[in-house]
Amino acid sequence: MSPIKDQALTDMRELSPRRNSTEAGNVAQLVEEQLVHFGIDGETKYGRTLARLAGRLYESKADAAELWRATQQSIESLDRSDRIAYFNAKKFLSFQTAKLLDTL
Repeated sequence: MSPIKDQALTDMRELSPRRNSTEAGNVAQLVEEQLVHFGIDGETKYGRTLARLAGRLYESKADAAELWRATQQSIESLDRSDRIAYFNAKKFLSFQTAKLLDTL
């Protein structure tokens, strides 16, 4: 895994089952920590699939936090149509997330 920005790592750590004590420094370590925390063997089909999904969730958390910061920094300068477009795009992401949760 490549190094990640400090803020992104801070954001991702919020999802860790050990968020208050984790020393993980990247996504792979966060995922491994999660598997160990729940006693899941990462070498099984279930473990590998769970690990891939967990890794993407950690990365998604960092992206969602960055999107929030970008929105906060730009919202005042947007015209009405751009604000509506931003809102609709985020609403659709929420819908997609709900579909994922339903599958779980």
